[in-house]
Amino acid sequence: MNTITIDTTPEKLLKYRASKNKEFFMDYEDDKLYFYTNTGEGFILKAYIPNPKMYKDILKYANEPLLPESLMIASHDFANTADWPAEGAAESSIFTCAPYAGYKLIVTSIVTRFPTNIDLASNPLTFTVWKYIPPYGLIPVISQGYYSIEQLLLQSNSPWYTVEFSQDLTFSGKMIEVKFRYADSDENNFSKLELNSSLGEKITVSLAIDEPLKDQEGLSLDDPCYAIFNTKRVLEF
Repeated sequence: MNTITIDTTPEKLLKYRASKNKEFFMDYEDDKLYFYTNTGEGFILKAYIPNPKMYKDILKYANEPLLPESLMIASHDFANTADWPAEGAAESSIFTCAPYAGYKLIVTSIVTRFPTNIDLASNPLTFTVWKYIPPYGLIPVISQGYYSIEQLLLQSNSPWYTVEFSQDLTFSGKMIEVKFRYADSDENNFSKLELNSSLGEKITVSLAIDEPLKDQEGLSLDDPCYAIFNTKRVLEF
């Protein structure tokens, strides 16, 4: 297939590159500097750079491979305060998933794992996605509370199942796993949900009451309750 080159502006080329997590290249033609990026769809974007000094901070990334790093980020156990962060004199149930400075996280899916006898009705779990939206700034664009395992299952967009963990060191009984997918697969480098460190973007998970989750009889749970964020970490520039 023949590749077609499309002339564009540096701003548009770099905005497209960032949105698709593409590598970009630079080269000189007739003593003029140009940026390039491949769309992967038979097109190459090309932009003339009249003032290279304007882009000196990103020149080090040109002509270099971008290698996304796969990360599985596990939350703390919402049934045990041992690893909860301190907030004042007490522990906070809030878990925050956010990229380190200079990076962004591509979230491909979020997996929740709970014992089947969990009681969410008395202490609902809420997932909140914080995105930077001009001109409002950092705001909660999605905030979804879950009051039961049934609600988690009904809102999941992936197959769900229960698993017997009688011989497992983590779960002593049956565990239910629910996945919320944001990309075609966890191997993708592109997702509908990305978090940018420069914008302070993040996902928080919290309980309505800062107390450990209980079972349906109001007793402490023997098994953990947690979420796993399947992500890719890439440089943000």
